[in-house]
Amino acid sequence: MIVYYEMISDGEKIEFKSVGKLTNNVLEFKDTINKNNIVKIIMEENEVLIIRDGKIKMELPFSHNVRKKGYYKNELNYSMTLETFTKEIKVDKNMIFIDYDSYLEGNYVSNNKITVRF
Repeated sequence: MIVYYEMISDGEKIEFKSVGKLTNNVLEFKDTINKNNIVKIIMEENEVLIIRDGKIKMELPFSHNVRKKGYYKNELNYSMTLETFTKEIKVDKNMIFIDYDSYLEGNYVSNNKITVRF
């Protein structure tokens, strides 16, 4: 299946297409911008967990109107605490949409919107 990933962060857009697979409630695909990363998205009705694995490791949890903690670790083993506050989340059989604010080490960074179509 073809996966279309788009993220808008304070007006800056990142997008790519990739080949992926959906098994039960887990969507997995290769990040074609950061070529050594695999993205897994675990979907529930009102919750999503995005996991990146490769040179960059990251977990971002999303739950409507809840501030959740995740992490980011780069290839030099530098890690940071990331938090999300999800303003809107939609999960259906062919699409995920998440509107959230991100926080780094407790400080507001940006508003972000992620859309994944599959």
